[in-house]
This record gives sequence, C-alpha cells and structure tokens, in this order.
Amino acid sequence: MEKTIVTVTLPIPMDKAWEVIGAVGGVDTWSPIIKSCRIESTREGGLKRYCSAEQGELIEKILLLDHQNHVLSYAITEQPILPVSSLVSSIEVSGDDFQAVIKTTSTFEVNDGANPVEIKSMIEQIYTGSYAGIAALVTQAA
Repeated sequence: MEKTIVTVTLPIPMDKAWEVIGAVGGVDTWSPIIKSCRIESTREGGLKRYCSAEQGELIEKILLLDHQNHVLSYAITEQPILPVSSLVSSIEVSGDDFQAVIKTTSTFEVNDGANPVEIKSMIEQIYTGSYAGIAALVTQAA
C-alpha cells in the first residue's frame, strides 16, 4: 500500500474552500481534469460521484462527509487515469478567514509495472492543480 499527503495553503477563507469541497458535486468547475460531474444517491443511503475526464469516467463512493470537522473521504471504485487500485482519499480543510489549508491523504495500490514514485507525483499534481482551481473559483465569485 502506497501513501501520499498533499498540503496546500490557499489565500481564501477556509469556509469558502469547504463550501466548494463539501458540496461534493461541481468538481468540473474547479478541477482541470474533470469535464463533468454528477452526484447520485445509492440504495444504501450513501452518495456516489460520477465524474468524466478526457480518459473516461471516474466513479467515487463517498465514505464520509463531515461538515462540522470539514472532512470529505471517498474511494475511487473505477477510474481510467492512473495505474492504481484501491485508491482512498481524505480531504481535510482548516484555516481561518484569510487562508485555507487543504490536506489530502491518499492510499492506493500500484498496479504491476507502474512506478510508485511517478504515481505519487501524478496524484500530487492532480490535487495541487485542482486546489488552485478552487482558489480561482472562489476569487472569481468574490
């Protein structure tokens, strides 16, 4: 099992960053790799997020949505982008009225033949680019 942690500080209020992340949907408005996104309820009462990227569709099962502690956790059950399986991520948002600190912890299995260092770098780039998109979205709306 591999693990990567990405921490980004954004010059936007923490509550605005959480408003975007905690909405669960709308990822296509702030992530450069996502073209469309929709949320559906499951029979079990949970949520699934379906996102389309250039490479195909990602399906994510929402594991935890904690508005009080500003935590979103999800498992990517299907995805065509990275040579990994069992990818689970937890996004924690903290900060104050002037900045948001977003910490993302991801664990995953690297598929045979893939380079774990390259995979970690790709995951870090995806999150860093996405969080820059959140800052731009919030700044535009202000």
